[in-house]
Amino acid sequence: MIFNKRGVVVAADSAVTTSNGDSDKRARYAKTANKIFELCDGGGVAVAIFGGASIDLVPWELAIKQFRKSIRGRRLPHVGNYVDELLAFLKANAQLFPSEVLVQLEANHFESATVEVLKFAKALSPSLVDQDALLDERKAAWDKAYAAIQPVLVNAGVKAPLTSIGLDAALSQIQERWVPLLTKNMSGAPDLLDSIDVDQLAELAHRWRFTQPDELNSYTGVVVLGYLWPGRCTRR
Repeated sequence: MIFNKRGVVVAADSAVTTSNGDSDKRARYAKTANKIFELCDGGGVAVAIFGGASIDLVPWELAIKQFRKSIRGRRLPHVGNYVDELLAFLKANAQLFPSEVLVQLEANHFESATVEVLKFAKALSPSLVDQDALLDERKAAWDKAYAAIQPVLVNAGVKAPLTSIGLDAALSQIQERWVPLLTKNMSGAPDLLDSIDVDQLAELAHRWRFTQPDELNSYTGVVVLGYLWPGRCTRR
């Protein structure tokens, strides 16, 4: 970015990272992507994306163009107002982010967090997956791992922009929603399923999800910049 008294210049390369979500975590790289877009029709405000090419599986390009269409004909006084409007648009857009997609994304993140918790538990208590160990020994290994992991995650709290309200809501649905999902997902590993407390694993997975969201979400974001004066961003 270059600023002077006459305007702002922004430039970017054309490389972006894409993926198919948690079901396929292999990163894919593209070298011909558009990364800079007008945020309003008059050209006074621009937005540049970085990191991944999408937000919750929706391409940034589509989301930004839909936002630009939604404010067509309006002029906001400050660049910061465009940022606020864009964030509000993304948060409340059921067309771009339908509820069923968000529900599936939450389940995908939960499943990924479960995998990470189990890796941690196995490292702390190798007997948990020891085929020669007795069931009582494997259960004791899980108890040991849970006792070590749970207070660490509790003390870590919740990482912004996630909230404790969201965590509490997820924890309140453990029996109703998450235990059945875990039981189904782990049906192919009956020995491990018998060794753990599924309620406790579901709790740890959600706490992991809320304390370390960057490990589960693709890294992406936008930079908004502009130079406003009368007449800009008012063209219909």
